[in-house]
Amino acid sequence: MRNWTSRVAGGLAASLAVAGAAAGMAGAASPRRAVAHRSLTTLNLSYVPFANDAALFLGMKQGFFAKQGLKLNLSTAANPGVVIAGMESGEYQLGFSAIVEVISATAHGTDIKCVSNVEGNQSANTSQDGTMILANPKSGISSVKDLVGKTVATVQTASLNSMTTDEMVYEAGGNPGQIHYVTMGFAQMPQALAQGTVQAAVATSPFAQTAVAEGAKVIGHPNVAIMANQSTTCFAATDSWVNHHLKLAHEFQTAMTESVAYAKTHAKAAAATLVSAGLATSVQQALGFKLGTNWDPQILPSSVVKTEHLMERFGFIQAAQAPKPDVLILPGT
Repeated sequence: MRNWTSRVAGGLAASLAVAGAAAGMAGAASPRRAVAHRSLTTLNLSYVPFANDAALFLGMKQGFFAKQGLKLNLSTAANPGVVIAGMESGEYQLGFSAIVEVISATAHGTDIKCVSNVEGNQSANTSQDGTMILANPKSGISSVKDLVGKTVATVQTASLNSMTTDEMVYEAGGNPGQIHYVTMGFAQMPQALAQGTVQAAVATSPFAQTAVAEGAKVIGHPNVAIMANQSTTCFAATDSWVNHHLKLAHEFQTAMTESVAYAKTHAKAAAATLVSAGLATSVQQALGFKLGTNWDPQILPSSVVKTEHLMERFGFIQAAQAPKPDVLILPGT
């Protein structure tokens, strides 16, 4: 969802040449050597593939998790609902989620807690943001209000992206209850838009940029419009797992915070991890992906409160179900 290059000043960008990135990775050998003699605790982590995974990938490559005594076993999922179900069953110890889903799960009886941020909080700059409402050029959609009565793809119903889109429509004077949402993986959205299977989609980088290159129209940036400088996503775990493995949770939190800080200043190295993960065909392409992060790893309690108010407005939860922010955030993040 966010642009690596826009966050790097000219002089710094020049210094982050491929050789420099390689040297940085070589310099990370020391944490690996430091933990080579000790056994690592393996944690299963599920994530939704998109450009903002780069901080996680880079932290693993740099040895930040190994330095904390951790080895991550990664698997992908189509949406946060699948991730949360896997954590509840014990298949995964940690997983990616929007804070919307953390709130919803807890409100409905599955206690989930944010352990760390993913890559920082939502940028306020649309030029850096990769989460977009996109429309088929033949759909007749030219504004968010035109989404009323249309079929719109979202990665998950009652999600961050559908909630912020609903709020944009609501503020424009439309009835978001009349939007026909269909769930679809981000990777399928460009083709669905091009073929007219859906008339609009809320997509994220790099898939949003693929859709734009194929002719989709940008209608808005819902997360910037509604959640600028707010916490929107996290790596989460069940309360039960955190309570029984608090040391591991804090070690993961420490490694992830270090990963975000390192990714902020090592654009090319972070971009290279997206090539290895199959999310980009080249470092140059990955450098053009928009991540929309302000690189602040703190999860803000005020963001939880704002999210809950929006969820109540659109019927995701009832006011009496809304958990307190401190219930949803592991101290230290």
